[in-house]
Amino acid sequence: SEYKMPGQLLQPIVENAIAHGLRGKEGGRIDISGTLQGENILLRVHDNGCGMETEALETLREALCSVKSGEEPQPGLHGVALLNIQRRIRLSFGEKYGLQIENDPGGGANISIILPQIADL
Repeated sequence: SEYKMPGQLLQPIVENAIAHGLRGKEGGRIDISGTLQGENILLRVHDNGCGMETEALETLREALCSVKSGEEPQPGLHGVALLNIQRRIRLSFGEKYGLQIENDPGGGANISIILPQIADL
């Protein structure tokens, strides 16, 4: 089957990985993958960069969890592009969908995008 997703979800995530995760790294790599999990689509963007500092990661995770579908991110908050993506996904599909971010124990960062399987937007 063919599934659809809103536009401009992956581009800002890949740009963040290039600008922040791979800055100054030789041999930087970004992998993008997608799988079906039950009734969801799981997209993953992984970079082999430096990952995020623990405090910044926790702050961003808290902000991603607290994003409601109708509110704008706070100005000056780190990760505004990710928060905008989270808001758009939740506005379109509900609170159980969106982004998850974690540092990879082997180095770099993983960002997961969870979407419903939809054939029509």
